[in-house]
Amino acid sequence: MSNQRPPGGLDEPTHDPEQHKPGADTRGPAQAQPWVDPNRTQRYSGRRSIVDRLKQQSKEPERLTTAQTAEPPPKRPQAEPQVASSAQMRASRGGRSGSGLRLGLVLVVVIVLGLAGGAAAAWFSGWRPGFLASTPGEPAKTPEVKPGQPGETKPEVKPGEPATPTTPTAPPAAEIPRSCYSNITELKAGASACGFALDAAGALTFLGARIAERLAAGSGPAQRLMLYPLSPSSRFAFLRACDGANRCDAQRLVDIKEKKVFELKPGGEGFFWVAWSPKEQMALLGWRENLSDTIAVVTTADGKIVRPSTIRTAKNRYALVRAGSARWRDEESFSVEVKLCPPGKNRARNAECEKDDDVKYRRRTVKVER
Repeated sequence: MSNQRPPGGLDEPTHDPEQHKPGADTRGPAQAQPWVDPNRTQRYSGRRSIVDRLKQQSKEPERLTTAQTAEPPPKRPQAEPQVASSAQMRASRGGRSGSGLRLGLVLVVVIVLGLAGGAAAAWFSGWRPGFLASTPGEPAKTPEVKPGQPGETKPEVKPGEPATPTTPTAPPAAEIPRSCYSNITELKAGASACGFALDAAGALTFLGARIAERLAAGSGPAQRLMLYPLSPSSRFAFLRACDGANRCDAQRLVDIKEKKVFELKPGGEGFFWVAWSPKEQMALLGWRENLSDTIAVVTTADGKIVRPSTIRTAKNRYALVRAGSARWRDEESFSVEVKLCPPGKNRARNAECEKDDDVKYRRRTVKVER
């Protein structure tokens, strides 16, 4: 006898497939009891397990659906408008609209390129518009106003009558070249340079303003001037006046603002260069005395020489000042580069020492004592 349980469980009764045989229903209304398999090898059928019965009992009774408890039917969503596709839109506008747009763009590009090409050709051929026709150095041309038209400023001159004389205007200060502030300029009688003008009678003017009625050189009026670099403010200028024999012994300081001329006598052969102080209260004049270079200090307020010689030399030595090396530290002191050389043969200047790079220039600081 086998102890194997049927696959359906213990609660499900088994039946014998051979129990009901043909003719068994004729025994009577009472049916025979179901046959139980003593070995429990058949599946149970027709009965639920205890677990299923407990689940069925724990369920809530079903609610009756009435007109009051019935849920309302769901609302139908609104139909979204149908969007036409790009192909349908093109079809609705017509097939020629796209080609017309492309044709318009092509025409615009052709017109722009044609205008640009024409402007470039006109530019290279020399044509310029009115606002670009004048160069930066040329003043803008004003239209000529004919007599009788509005805006006329010139008076009408009748035939046979002399024209009204006009007063010449002085040239602006901007016309003074920059070289006049760094170089020596020559001015001859009857000409002008660096804003100065000298006539045959020796009269000196600056930008049309009279500075001196007669600038003398020797026994007569000056025939030529050597103009030294102007001060940065264009107020002061040193000059040397030359006579007809080409002797330039007259040396002067000109105060252009006050229209004053001061006579200078530094000595020696005259000065060769000028260095202005920061506030233009003083100036340095480089000149030569015998063999040695030296420097004179001049006050610009009155043209007085406060220090005729500021370079001291040792015995049997003379000083050589490097040109352009003077530097003002303030209004009371300056520095300059100086080289000392022994005299040459016959007490002349020593060219070998002056050109020798082994003999160095030394910078000296000089304090001005008034």
